[in-house]
Amino acid sequence: MAGLGMRAVRLLLASITIVCLLQAFAQPIVPALSLLTSGPNFNITDLVASFAAVGLSAKDMVALSGAHTIGKACCDTFLTRLTADADDPTALAAGYREFLSAQCSTGPATDVMIDLDVTTPVRFDNAYFSNLQQNLGLLHSDQVLYATAGSTRQQVTLYAHHQSAFFQDFAAAMIHMGNISPLTGSAQGEVRKVCGFVNA
Repeated sequence: MAGLGMRAVRLLLASITIVCLLQAFAQPIVPALSLLTSGPNFNITDLVASFAAVGLSAKDMVALSGAHTIGKACCDTFLTRLTADADDPTALAAGYREFLSAQCSTGPATDVMIDLDVTTPVRFDNAYFSNLQQNLGLLHSDQVLYATAGSTRQQVTLYAHHQSAFFQDFAAAMIHMGNISPLTGSAQGEVRKVCGFVNA
């Protein structure tokens, strides 16, 4: 991957923060970031509406969800998924559910962090989408992208089989997201000197 796609990935990697920690301070500083860090139990309707509220399409939403190929989440963001439910199309694969149950055995108070991408957690690739096809989406809001019939499932399938399509659409969606209500005055927010940290 080169050009636009690589620049977008560099931007992502420069600003990744662990999901459960980012929630504590993202919204007062950059409201748009709350899109990518809230609603782990959202369904497709919730997700589409949340992104549409700031001018992002369903296609952007699925592409940007691929950022979960890197990062971690706290146990309390997916504890409700650790109960088996054979009738739930978003249910975790049995072996993965057992693994997570063992990792989060002390409940929501645990400080254990779980990789959002169980197969290639430190590589930016399309494995996140392949995982969804095997019910290995850590968050409910991840798995619904594939479990819900329609355009989001088709897009997940496309990205799972064609990494270049994911890279291209992710780069475009990052640019769309970057154009959401840019902060232009000191009263609105700040331009960080170091992307991963709030200015002192």
